[in-house]
Amino acid sequence: MAAKSTKNCHGEIDLSVETMGPVRALLLMLLLTSAKMVEAESLVIATECRVGTKIWSSCSVAVIEPGSRWQLNIGSERWSIKHNGTGTVQLRQGKGSWKSAQPRWEEAGALCWGPVCTKGPLPLD
Repeated sequence: MAAKSTKNCHGEIDLSVETMGPVRALLLMLLLTSAKMVEAESLVIATECRVGTKIWSSCSVAVIEPGSRWQLNIGSERWSIKHNGTGTVQLRQGKGSWKSAQPRWEEAGALCWGPVCTKGPLPLD
């Protein structure tokens, strides 16, 4: 049983259940939902981090929005970083308040924001 495809007065294809059939409409909804889920996923990179003078330890860096928002998961601690493109960086621990942080480079390519540092692969853009 073939579903008929019709075009409206603007030349757009009608994707309603009546023209597609309920199974094809369901498949289209699943496809669109899957696309949104992929878009919402963030890139997560395993690297090394430290807070303050603590030793370097394994951590993960999630790129929430390339070039502007990241999340560092260091043990049970979660640090969020946001950058507005003008050099202003904000940092917060857990659900705490956002605080200004000065980004800086330290030993052997370690990038730090306030007390939090990471080294290894880090996509900034």
